[in-house]
Amino acid sequence: MISNFELRDHIRDQLIAKAVTDEVIEEAKDSLLDIVNDLGLTEKDIPSPLPYKVRRYLVAWICNEVCMNMARTYNGAMTHGGDVKDVWADKKRMWEQELERNRGSLTTSVFTGAEKVRYG
Repeated sequence: MISNFELRDHIRDQLIAKAVTDEVIEEAKDSLLDIVNDLGLTEKDIPSPLPYKVRRYLVAWICNEVCMNMARTYNGAMTHGGDVKDVWADKKRMWEQELERNRGSLTTSVFTGAEKVRYG
């Protein structure tokens, strides 16, 4: 499976990237293994390099988890035009939606390579 270092490289949001820990990355991998097992596959069935949809799921899981943790423990509120906004909670909502979209796209064919991506 992808290394923690490689996975960190795919997290583009610098605010989130600074808060990512190896523990969160390992939890994301465990979450992926749960999905793989639910599909009747094993860890050996996860191709290398990871398919885009799988990598995107892991990134979304990590970002969502970091935002959830930070929204609970860090005062991420800021004032913008007189409104108080929680930056971490806003980011969490976005990543939660992305995670749900990606979770639904993880099928057996994504892992076995049977799914062919068409562009255009």
